[in-house]
Amino acid sequence: MITEAQARVVAEFKGLLPCSAPREIRAFDDAGAFVSVLRPVDRAAADDPALVSALTEWRLRHRENFLSVFTPTARRTRRWLAQSVLDAPDRVLFLITDERGDSLGHIGLSRIDGPSAEVDNVLRGVDTGSSRLMHFSHVALARWACEALGVEELFLRVFADNARAVASYARVGFRPVRVEPLIAVQVEPGETRYEPCPEGTTPNTERRLLTMVLDGTALSALGRGRQGAKAGAGG
Repeated sequence: MITEAQARVVAEFKGLLPCSAPREIRAFDDAGAFVSVLRPVDRAAADDPALVSALTEWRLRHRENFLSVFTPTARRTRRWLAQSVLDAPDRVLFLITDERGDSLGHIGLSRIDGPSAEVDNVLRGVDTGSSRLMHFSHVALARWACEALGVEELFLRVFADNARAVASYARVGFRPVRVEPLIAVQVEPGETRYEPCPEGTTPNTERRLLTMVLDGTALSALGRGRQGAKAGAGG
């Protein structure tokens, strides 16, 4: 269960509670050069038609990389931001932006649960920015989770056949710990959800789910990196 202290930090970053420090995380490369700013989605962002449209288009373009596959709409995206992100005390979604505030992608934390949390919704929406935009944004988020939330272990789930994503996460420091066969379930017409295959049943799809973990040792190694002095909570 998310701790009271973690819930307060998450609520502050989402703009649901007053926050004295800047609500952002700044990411830098190994040489200390600026890469991106991670800005948490708040009520204003969730109601921004241009942002909702961009997130909807990104989801449509990359929908095969998500466990739930459907044709997204602006209305559904807006509802997801309001109900599944903002109203969830153990979840925060960050927009990855440049210094002007233009959105380049997003990355989030969910299932914040005391010593652990899940990294989710990792998506690069545009090709502008650093070629290692997602890597250093991921590193900055991991450090913030460790320093601001006291998280000791991060995990993520990715399709095992998404070789590019798996390699990217491995470069951050995540290591594979489990592979599960999946079944495809039709939730409703036009929407399919991939779920872990129940024991004793036969998968109806060839897709498998890989769980990767970034443990305390790897988190400590990130903290010793050169970007450590600049990428903490509040920038």
